[in-house]
Amino acid sequence: MSAEKKQKAEALLNAQIDFHIAELQGDRLEVVIKEEVESFFSLMERQTLNDAVSAEKIKETIKKYIVNLEIPDAIPELLGEIAEFISTHEGHDENNLGDIISDDEFSDVLQKILAMDTLRKRAIDEFVDNQVFTGMISDILYSAIKGFALDNNILIKNIPGASMMMKLGKNVVSKTAPKLERAAEETIKKYIHLNLKATLRQSKSFLSNALDSDEITNISMKIWETAKDKPLSTFKNYIDENDIQEFLAMGYEHWKGFRQTDYYSSLLEAGIDFFFEQYGAKTLHELITNMGIDKEMILDDTLRFTPDIISVLEETGYLRDLYRRRLEPFFMAESTLAIL
Repeated sequence: MSAEKKQKAEALLNAQIDFHIAELQGDRLEVVIKEEVESFFSLMERQTLNDAVSAEKIKETIKKYIVNLEIPDAIPELLGEIAEFISTHEGHDENNLGDIISDDEFSDVLQKILAMDTLRKRAIDEFVDNQVFTGMISDILYSAIKGFALDNNILIKNIPGASMMMKLGKNVVSKTAPKLERAAEETIKKYIHLNLKATLRQSKSFLSNALDSDEITNISMKIWETAKDKPLSTFKNYIDENDIQEFLAMGYEHWKGFRQTDYYSSLLEAGIDFFFEQYGAKTLHELITNMGIDKEMILDDTLRFTPDIISVLEETGYLRDLYRRRLEPFFMAESTLAIL
């Protein structure tokens, strides 16, 4: 092809680049953005979620970034530093707990928790039936009985000389029949074991009465009345910067292991399948509308950020280079030059 045609192609290329850059300047940029947002929303009103993407592709993407992507150690370290910096913010001294949680909000949450009566009763049952609790009750009862019998018997203390005789008898027994005291201990423990079911039933009854809704409400509201007027910085006394760092580190280590489990993957896939079953046939416009996003919101945010982005891209020369990379192959193609 002649040099003349190439010169014409180069001139057309530069003219088109200038045109597109001019479209992104000043008042014209706002017009272009509005036109494109309008056009995009018109398309979304016709396209369903299933038309746009498949559940399998979403699963692959989520698996790539949430399950398999290696998270650098610098990320949790950075989060820890941010959390530590925020923990020293002056706003903690200027705001009370009651400023961020109202009395009504606290009461609503409390009543919702108390309404879970079945869960509370199940928790009491599990706690009382636990071997640790059973052992604790046994030890308490044994210590009480032994202490009363050997050290704190009020009747013996009130009889002159009886207390000294009791101690003397105990010393004699310990020296002459060392196994007798052990046998007594085993007898007492056997008695406790045989009667433990009744004791545990009483424990359940006590806890159920002590932890009834009215009592918990009264205690909780008294605690709330005291706590709500304290500045948020007060609670820093219970957790310091090292605790924050350690909690984040532990959470990070747990997350790294948990996300690799088949259980976690199955939950993700089940959630995605359910979402597509429920919303796959809905249009994209319906989906974002259900999320509370409308055309005006997208337009407003696009107009807020795009001018600054375009300005940076133009100042650095990236925008002009971008258009040239995309358009030059067309204008310099043999088929285009043939037309010229």
